[in-house]
Amino acid sequence: MFEKKKVEQVNELVKPKKKEVKPKGGGSGIKTIVIPLVLAAVIVFLLYLAISFGVSSGDKVTCYTAKEDIPANTYVKDYEDYFESNLVDSNVVPDNAIKSDFPKSFYIVSKMDKHQMVLEDDIVTSNVKVEGIDKTTDVTGISVKDFNFAVGGTLRAGDLIDIYAPNEETDMLEPQVEDILIKEAFDSTGNKITDEGVAVAFNIFVPQDKAEAVNRALSLGDIQLYNSK
Repeated sequence: MFEKKKVEQVNELVKPKKKEVKPKGGGSGIKTIVIPLVLAAVIVFLLYLAISFGVSSGDKVTCYTAKEDIPANTYVKDYEDYFESNLVDSNVVPDNAIKSDFPKSFYIVSKMDKHQMVLEDDIVTSNVKVEGIDKTTDVTGISVKDFNFAVGGTLRAGDLIDIYAPNEETDMLEPQVEDILIKEAFDSTGNKITDEGVAVAFNIFVPQDKAEAVNRALSLGDIQLYNSK
């Protein structure tokens, strides 16, 4: 018994002791979390300052936007009927935006959407194909027997069309009148179309010098409409 105890004591003396391992850099775990958070906060703050000063420079300029949708080739005599002025940050207004008075009268080149900013390229002071057409010009209605006779039903207000009708002798389609301006477009149920839909009926402006040709085309029946070039 004595020998056994003595052996155990000797084993304890010669047994290697485990070293206590201390983590190196005691605060490194916290630092790896805190430092990125601080950097992220700084970056967000700098971005906020950049956006705040970049988007709003403080300088305001007057520009004009459309009050409502405006068809192409619209004749404008009083710009205030179609456009309204707005004060906008100068850095978001293009150099070619109209910032002062409009010409005395002008034409819209292409369809403009409501709230669209008017640029110099959006208007022209002369448009030979529709000169003389205004609110006092006579208007009449026409229709086609199928949407394929109206450029697939895609014609809309502001489009210029050529009207063809069949020759009574040859039954071949022949041009009757060119450059007729569409005032409004309608589907087969009479609903007015501005964007989506299939148009088969139209109200058109009829200048006095084209009235006879339009009436002749309608009397021949089965008219077909082409987009004017």
